Amino acid sequence: MDYKKVLRLHFVNHLSCREIAESCGDCSKTTVNEFLKRFRENPELSYPLPADVTNEYIESILYKKPGVSANQLLYRDFNKEAVYKALARKGETLKHLWQKYNAIGIVDGKKPMSYRQYCRRYSEWADSKQLTFHIQRYPGVNLELDYAGKQLYLHNRRNPDETIKVTIFIAALTYSDYFYAEGMTECDIRNWIRVNNNALSYFGGVTPTITPDNCKVAVARNKDWISPVL
Repeated sequence: MDYKKVLRLHFVNHLSCREIAESCGDCSKTTVNEFLKRFRENPELSYPLPADVTNEYIESILYKKPGVSANQLLYRDFNKEAVYKALARKGETLKHLWQKYNAIGIVDGKKPMSYRQYCRRYSEWADSKQLTFHIQRYPGVNLELDYAGKQLYLHNRRNPDETIKVTIFIAALTYSDYFYAEGMTECDIRNWIRVNNNALSYFGGVTPTITPDNCKVAVARNKDWISPVL
């Protein structure tokens, strides 16, 4: 049964259980009624649903079976809270943490989850703890600017001891994540303006809002995080 469709027909179109069953074609009026009853009584779910909630997730919440699941028997679990804390470190990613988890291999007969399973389990845990907040984005409205957390280095082949630090400037459209990146050997205001102009030229226009992060070259003073001096 397509649970998300059933919820849409019930809450948005205000159809009866009989009408929903006829529209879906793969469930009965009684099944629809039982599902909606479970949904209303479950404190973990409410309508409208977050964008990332899947039918599989709804089923796992509303139709929990007693005992140990097959996934618990087959796959090795991981510490979600430790993952959450690790992601706060500069340059850390969920893909890298999964690679470290996956490299350990089979432990006590349990194999590691796939990257997709790993991300889904972590996302479900984060949602249950209300650690994340969904921000609605719109096409072409906002461009976010920042420097990448880690620097790169240029090495002189003729003099291996000579290196030049390269800071990576990134401008990203928040709706599509379409981005522009450029390496900078100097991060003064002149070069900051230059790379911003290069980014806007690359995108072919200017968004109504441009949001710089709290980088020193762009923000002169930021005492309250509400009205920074740019």
